[in-house]
Amino acid sequence: MNLYLTTITLNPADQDAVADLDDVQRLHRRLMLLAPDDLGDNARRAAGVLFRIEQDADTTQILVQTRTEPDASRFPVGYGDFECRDIGPVLERLEPGTEVAYRITVNPSKRLAVDEGPGKLQVFKGAAADEWWTERATTCGLELGEFSSVVLPEAIGKKGPDPRRWIHHVLRRFDGTATVTDPDAVREAVQTGIGRAKAFGAGLLSLRVAE
Repeated sequence: MNLYLTTITLNPADQDAVADLDDVQRLHRRLMLLAPDDLGDNARRAAGVLFRIEQDADTTQILVQTRTEPDASRFPVGYGDFECRDIGPVLERLEPGTEVAYRITVNPSKRLAVDEGPGKLQVFKGAAADEWWTERATTCGLELGEFSSVVLPEAIGKKGPDPRRWIHHVLRRFDGTATVTDPDAVREAVQTGIGRAKAFGAGLLSLRVAE
């Protein structure tokens, strides 16, 4: 299987890169340039585009996962530095009992069911968010070990042409260790993402096989 992870180290002096960080909707459109055109109504899903923003005091990186080999040629000159690798072989080696370290940023939420149709979206915080992640990880073929979680700044972006309308998505990052119980379920979770707000920086599960 082929699955590509592109690391973009942003140029802090580039106006396009700075503007993209201020509007997650704009950033999503930019990152879709890595994928082929003409993928239909749900291009993100077809291309398998998932991403996560990682920042420290000096550097901002965007990790972007795609099913097709990415094409960075359509990005503005000076946007940042691009590095790509195929992570498919790592996933193929997973088997029951494999020990992994992981990182994921998620939108810990659930749509409450009502008789009339979709209900209110409930966002989980604190211990409830940890429980949400534990349940989702189990479903995705992972038995969790110790982990930590941290609340991240919300993903914020413009919603349509009206400048007064904005989207807001709560984000929380989990880091920890786990044991693979169902390799196929893990591979599916990595390829398709976990939870909501996948177009806005949530859902990308990154794994590193323990030495």
